Amino acid sequence: MPRKPAIPLEIQADVQKLVEHGKPSPICRLTWTGAMDKWDFAIYKYSDEQYDPEEWFFTGAVKVYGTVTGAMEAGMEAYPM
Repeated sequence: MPRKPAIPLEIQADVQKLVEHGKPSPICRLTWTGAMDKWDFAIYKYSDEQYDPEEWFFTGAVKVYGTVTGAMEAGMEAYPM
């Protein structure tokens, strides 16, 4: 299996600025693809207790468009706090 590219440190710093720190809970998973606007997305399914990149039938799915901001908006709509 090919090795996934490492997220560059400057990208990690940029993403940390976008995400508020709080109590972590599984909502979604993003996978770095090499571009800030093309992250792979997987929603967390509590019914299966795993992330599912094939699941697109959830509230907020229309907000997933490859960015960290879109993923967080979708995740927060799927699992409102």
